[in-house]
Amino acid sequence: MSAPGPGERWPERAPGPVTDLRAAWARLVTGAAAIAAAFVVAYVVDLPEVSLCTFQAIFGRPCPGCGMTRSITHLVSGDVVGSLRLHPLGIVLFGAALLWTAGGLLAVTRGRDPVWELFERRGVWIAGALIVLLFGLWIVRAYVVPEWAPDPVGEGLGWRGALQGLWR
Repeated sequence: MSAPGPGERWPERAPGPVTDLRAAWARLVTGAAAIAAAFVVAYVVDLPEVSLCTFQAIFGRPCPGCGMTRSITHLVSGDVVGSLRLHPLGIVLFGAALLWTAGGLLAVTRGRDPVWELFERRGVWIAGALIVLLFGLWIVRAYVVPEWAPDPVGEGLGWRGALQGLWR
């Protein structure tokens, strides 16, 4: 098949069976592993209630993903309000993992993955929207409403302080 000429479009791909069963199994296994890891971290591992974020230690502001792990662990523990407080996109990320796993399961059992087909058609737009949300929330949490940050916003160590901390 040759590339379309000027003014022509690539032909639409007809929905059909998944051609790569290994990829479907990979989606199923990675999604299930991510969900299982969230439950293990929530119920087995004792995460500290302090930030382990290097970005925040250096700059005194949360990074775009600060609070995401704790958000997901609160969500799988049933604390939706705590999850939203720590990072509103934690629920979105966990939902995406559930969809990813369900799509992989459908692909393995029925030969067709509607979730993957959606991402093939609209994945760039979905990823773009999530990136805009992530950085928009970061600006709001770090600079506009710092009380909404998962950890106190204050003075960071700066580069010099962070480097000096390595040799202590």
